[in-house]
Amino acid sequence: MFRFVCRAAVSSSLFAPSSSISNGYLKVSELHTIYYETFGNRCGQSAVFLHGGPGAGCTRRHAQFFDSQRYHIVLLDQRGCGKSTPKGCLQENTTWDLVDDLEKLRKHLNVERWLVLGGSWGATLGLAYAQAYPQVVHALILRGVCLFRQREIDWIYKQGGASSIFPFSWKNFVSVLEPDEQNDVLTSFYKRLTSSDPSRQLSASRAWFSWEMALSFFSARMPLLCKFFSFFLFLFFFVSLLTHPQMRNGFLKDQQLLEGVRRIRHIPCVIIHGRYDFVCPVVNAVDLHCAWPEAELKIVGDSGHSMYEKGIARELVLATNKFLA
Repeated sequence: MFRFVCRAAVSSSLFAPSSSISNGYLKVSELHTIYYETFGNRCGQSAVFLHGGPGAGCTRRHAQFFDSQRYHIVLLDQRGCGKSTPKGCLQENTTWDLVDDLEKLRKHLNVERWLVLGGSWGATLGLAYAQAYPQVVHALILRGVCLFRQREIDWIYKQGGASSIFPFSWKNFVSVLEPDEQNDVLTSFYKRLTSSDPSRQLSASRAWFSWEMALSFFSARMPLLCKFFSFFLFLFFFVSLLTHPQMRNGFLKDQQLLEGVRRIRHIPCVIIHGRYDFVCPVVNAVDLHCAWPEAELKIVGDSGHSMYEKGIARELVLATNKFLA
């Protein structure tokens, strides 16, 4: 099923903030400990929210996509993110480590089955988790689909992709690199981010984050957020974690998540994607829907990548309400 949703007919409709009902730390390996927090109704239907990035971490606002009177909402900071420790650590930090962490957290919280909502990198992780543990996933909501195929990475970090739509932002992005480094932008940035020179790390982090933000919002006002966030010390950790899986294609084979859909076609799913998503082009959602025709595809007009675009936010709330039925 496919629907095209015009933003002119919708508005943002997040639920009111709710108080945390529990929080804690779960040691998932000798090295890593993840932070989690729960909201809503302890006896309600369980749902887990998977943040993007990777590296972004969760905020309490993420719980507002769910009806707190009817959902038991689980937020977590993935390895190296937010309040999880060690902060920014890239060791033992792969897609499949994170998949196993989710299952350990589910058991720790005594959750039998849960709804999984993930956007961007969170959609990647949600698909990987559902394909590894389909028996415990009640439903899936995927926003801003990222399948970590090589062409998706090339779109953002090679000349001729997103750079042809945002030429000035691209020029600012690569300006921190030497001319010979611009032949392989992704590798060059990764070397700078993992170097021992703090000034090179900081300049690369700021440039990378500004480029990502330029692509993330369809609203002209939204990119101003990058000026605000660029002053925070967590910027380096965020960008380092972000580039880590991109250097390795998300620790996935090129078509792995599409080929794995056959294991989860019985799971109810809603796919929500902004028509003007320049981080994860809308063709990603279309390709996933072609492999998974039972899923409901909603392409939101006049919306980009962010979950806080008005049309995207409304469709996410409609989807969480739908799976309460």
